[in-house]
Amino acid sequence: MNNDPQKPAAAQVRDGSDVHDSPQDEARLQPEETIIELPDVEDIPGQEFVHAPPLGELGDTTIASDDEEGKGLFDD
Repeated sequence: MNNDPQKPAAAQVRDGSDVHDSPQDEARLQPEETIIELPDVEDIPGQEFVHAPPLGELGDTTIASDDEEGKGLFDD
């Protein structure tokens, strides 16, 4: 709580933002709708045989070398 009568409360000083946009920036920052057309995987040359990995337990497995897995770390 602010008990000092000389010092205004933080909520009275600012609205939660230290940076305010100029009116020109406000006009430029208005939301706009953009449509991006992306090709399907089979439409990209060389990607015809790409298949998604299985979902579930095996979905995130990647091959790692022994040093990445910590093999021999506690052998000393």
